[in-house]
Amino acid sequence: PQSSFSMNETIDLINYAASHGMEVIPEVSVLHRADAWYNSGQVVSCPLHHCNSEKSKGIALDASRSDFLPVLANTLQRLGTDFTSKYLHLGYDERRESLECVKEAPNLEPFHYNFQEQRLSNFLKKCCNHIYDIDKNVIRYDNQEQILYKDRTGSITHYQNGFPEKDKASSSFLSTGLSLTDPSQMKTAWDVYQRVQKLVSYHPLGIMAPVMTIQKSDLHNLNIGQRLLAVAMAVSSTNFHND
Repeated sequence: PQSSFSMNETIDLINYAASHGMEVIPEVSVLHRADAWYNSGQVVSCPLHHCNSEKSKGIALDASRSDFLPVLANTLQRLGTDFTSKYLHLGYDERRESLECVKEAPNLEPFHYNFQEQRLSNFLKKCCNHIYDIDKNVIRYDNQEQILYKDRTGSITHYQNGFPEKDKASSSFLSTGLSLTDPSQMKTAWDVYQRVQKLVSYHPLGIMAPVMTIQKSDLHNLNIGQRLLAVAMAVSSTNFHND
């Protein structure tokens, strides 16, 4: 209970952010790096891969299961009810790191996720396009394998490790070098302010302020409120605007 937020607490957070000029975007990791789904019964069966700590980030979902897509649809429909953002973040798209898992699993082929991404995209357009514009408003992280898959679900790239080419910046989200929960990177709110000003200079679609924490107490202990205020001040001090 201390590691999670109730829906009422989440709605309060969404409303608080909105009152300070910020938007809370929900993220649901699908298919790749899906650690949060580990106990759901939906992950690919590859125990040897999961037990290898060096490869543990390659936890993959098995979208070929008949019950997976309905579960995902119910999740997104609930998010669409409680979150006011038009954007949806679907997490990572590093397929090669999941390849060993797919090879170990019975009845799955190495090209499994190329097919499943297309299946996912088609399904989301049918079930959830009235909530999220799947073609325009779905976000994925920048691919650390340096591959932009044509069948990726999500046309918006969220850069957290690098920067987009100039002609792509206006359709990207940036959070490169910005951390609100890692004091070793951002020691003070002033550090946050300076970093955000640099990100704004790229004229992106938006600035992401990641809050990587699972403990509610961290929101107070790490002065998250002050750091978020620094983000808002840095953005408002420029001529940065998006729709």
